[in-house]
Formats: sequence, C-alpha cells, structure tokens
Amino acid sequence: MITLAELFIGPTALSTITRVMLRAHSGLSVGLFYLALGVGGFLSGQIGASAATFRYAPIFAALTGVCAATAVIYPVIRSPLARFGVQRVSAYSASIRAMSAAQTSSSWP
Repeated sequence: MITLAELFIGPTALSTITRVMLRAHSGLSVGLFYLALGVGGFLSGQIGASAATFRYAPIFAALTGVCAATAVIYPVIRSPLARFGVQRVSAYSASIRAMSAAQTSSSWP
C-alpha cells in the first residue's frame, strides 16, 4: 500500500519541487527530497523497532514534540527559504497558470 502511495505522490512531489524552486537549485532540491525520503524511511524503521521495547505513549509523545518543534521553527526559517528560492505557490494559482498556458498554446479558432 505504501508503494502504491509513493507511485502516486512521487511524480507530483517532484513536479512541484522543480516548479517551485529556482532553476539553479532544482537539482539540489530534488536531491534533498530523496534524502528526506531515505532518512524518513530509516527513522520510521527505527521507531517501529523501538515500539517493540517501549510502550506506545512515549513514542507518540516524542512524535508530537517533533511536530510541535517543527511548527515553531518553520516561521523562523521561512524567510531564509525565500532567499534560497522557494516561492509560495498555491494549488489554485498553479491551476490558473496551467489553464492560461493551455489557452495561449491551443489552436482553437
């Protein structure tokens, strides 16, 4: 089931990454995406292995702490990410761009 999800999400994520980043950094950002996938897979295996020795409550508390820390850190690193080239693209604005590009390139009379 996870493999099927990765097959659906992978191309969409890579397309979004290359569209949002500057062209000079798109290769680096795709590499970081794959690095994050690898580290996430390794960490999920370690968390699953530790679930056999620990109870579930400390594991979920640690995951909640990581999520809370990420929520606190993200506003701090948002402006350096903007300088690195990450642009804010919403699904609505991306669909509007795609529709306008399709209208200009079509040969409708």
